[in-house]
Amino acid sequence: RWVEPRPYHAQEQTAQPPASVLDDDADASHESADAATNPTGELTLRDAVVLALRQSPALASAGWGSAAAEHDARQMGRPPNPRVSFAAENFAGPERGDTLERHTLRISQVIELADKRERRLELGYATQRLAAWDYEERRIEVASLAATRYVAVVAAQQHVGLAREQLALAQAGFEVAEDRFANGTAPGLERDQATARVALRRIALEQAQQQLAAARADLAASWGSPAALFSAVSGDLDGRIDLPGLETLQLRLGQSPAVARWGDEVAQREAAVALARANAVTDPTAGVGLRYFPEADETAGVFEVSWPLAVLDDNADAVLAARLRVSQAS
Repeated sequence: RWVEPRPYHAQEQTAQPPASVLDDDADASHESADAATNPTGELTLRDAVVLALRQSPALASAGWGSAAAEHDARQMGRPPNPRVSFAAENFAGPERGDTLERHTLRISQVIELADKRERRLELGYATQRLAAWDYEERRIEVASLAATRYVAVVAAQQHVGLAREQLALAQAGFEVAEDRFANGTAPGLERDQATARVALRRIALEQAQQQLAAARADLAASWGSPAALFSAVSGDLDGRIDLPGLETLQLRLGQSPAVARWGDEVAQREAAVALARANAVTDPTAGVGLRYFPEADETAGVFEVSWPLAVLDDNADAVLAARLRVSQAS
């Protein structure tokens, strides 16, 4: 069901449907009984990413989609059901003559040609493979977004700390200006300016605290929590990180789900072409049954074969559309 995870946090547990609901007899509305975790205390970057991967509502939704796509594929591979029919002919007709009343019980089955079932199954599993790639892409997005929001909280914490220091300096300057004004060594304008600086720094601190609260709420939303209960996050934005060069990044492009998925994307569209061509072949229907003549109290066997004639619809446009989608993918 799942494609091989990309190296980014590949070893971490992720939000997936419980195994108990993936059985045919299980209730698909069942939800995991595990309680969601909303941590307290100081949070690390790894803590935030792990929580997001385990509890992200977006990732859990993609997991359900991938599981459903597998059962869609299995359903596509099932053969058509047989058909049973009953017909009563010539009842309440003339009492004499050769129009005898008869009852016919018949069971018939469509005989699929051109390997239609195999073509449908191939298309279904190719489509399910794309759903698995969607899940993997969402997994990386969830981890990346959690890391980005974590860094935003680190930056907001540092902004609050800086705003507090600036407010403390402004208050210290005000106290000096107040003493100088009281001693008559400075005009009142200097004290008024110091008062204004304190007010501005206090407003800046309030704004920084509001930005920190918003960043904390965004981070908590990464793992599906409505409120941030952690006390702080650890991190230092002054450190240096050596980024890989352009050539290295180009070599890694093939590992990205947005690129790696296209091999399966082309395969899925080629499977659609094969199915469209198979659907151009009409399927016969064969049936056997019994015919009962009440007046004669006799029973006879019945066998029939019907075959659609592809004179009005040869599925040509569906084949062409599928081929064009392969060209689009390429």
